[in-house]
Amino acid sequence: MHRRPGRTRKSESFLRGLGTLLREEMGAQGKSPDLVAHQVGIARSTLRAILRGESDPRLLTVDAIARDLGYSGIAELLVKKSGKPPPARKRIR
Repeated sequence: MHRRPGRTRKSESFLRGLGTLLREEMGAQGKSPDLVAHQVGIARSTLRAILRGESDPRLLTVDAIARDLGYSGIAELLVKKSGKPPPARKRIR
């Protein structure tokens, strides 16, 4: 597969994984990409590209998708799906 300019194997892998995660969660909830795109306010083609791992979406777009899927945001979606507890917060002085 040909990488897009500026993308590394790691970033390509992350985007594919994100797309898979969102697609699986939508399927588990019985939500179609068309419905989620409409509810989030993005083009269907944009969501489809995200789900295929072909798009590098804005953080706020992914956050809106996560919220539409019932999560408090992207952080909760990623933490719950990873099965790992969130890292401890460090105080900055």
